[in-house]
Amino acid sequence: MIIGVEEVSEIATSVWASLLERELYEAPVAGALPAAAQVAIDGAWTGRVRVETSVALARRLTSQMFDVPEDDVDDEMMSDAIGELANIIGGNVKALLPTPSKLGLPEPRGGAPAEVIAEAGLACEDEPVTVVVEKFPGPDDRPD
Repeated sequence: MIIGVEEVSEIATSVWASLLERELYEAPVAGALPAAAQVAIDGAWTGRVRVETSVALARRLTSQMFDVPEDDVDDEMMSDAIGELANIIGGNVKALLPTPSKLGLPEPRGGAPAEVIAEAGLACEDEPVTVVVEKFPGPDDRPD
């Protein structure tokens, strides 16, 4: 199955509603956003899923996820929270892909260039959120 923007948006919206009890809605893609994490998918299909948002929203979400005041949220905590969102969304995307495949650990944005399969422009509380699914071209082009 090819993953499209609609599937990515539905997955992200569902995760946001169930985990965060917040609404995620369609919005224009905002370009690269500063608070980001990604998870790799390796196997019959190889690529990654990346979640990006603003620092302001990342701080609010982290505060909620870790049940700490926003003033106590640091960069490492925000990275962990966005990484967990990428992990959950990535796991749901992986379920739609050819098997067998495995999900990697969350990591900061970066790595080898890849083809964008779907890029969902979303927003939460008027802050941008982007969820991107990228595919690596082939077995010889996979990152180390």
